[in-house]
Amino acid sequence: MRIGRLRDRVRIDRPAHTSDGAGGQVTTWATVATVFAELMPTGGGKDLEGGLISIGQQRFKLRMRYRADVPVDCRLVWLRSDGDAVDLRIDSIADPDGRRHELVAFVTAGVPT
Repeated sequence: MRIGRLRDRVRIDRPAHTSDGAGGQVTTWATVATVFAELMPTGGGKDLEGGLISIGQQRFKLRMRYRADVPVDCRLVWLRSDGDAVDLRIDSIADPDGRRHELVAFVTAGVPT
């Protein structure tokens, strides 16, 4: 992995489930870390989710240094240089060569996390 390509700031959030007092759960997000990553667009388009068309989705391949604390139920938040924050849903994440050198994730922006 070339360190110079890790130019995008990404925040790693872990879900925390608490009771809402009425028998349900409320999900809040706790920040684990902010790291540098490489985001590479891989496509986008329209998807059918729950019978509704969800438009404006963008898919990315994301590369970052290896971390053991990034399960698939985490949320990644792209902290753009213009001040916007974009939620990224993790579709898959893996250590591609098993050497604990890097993580590669396929993520989708524009969907609820």
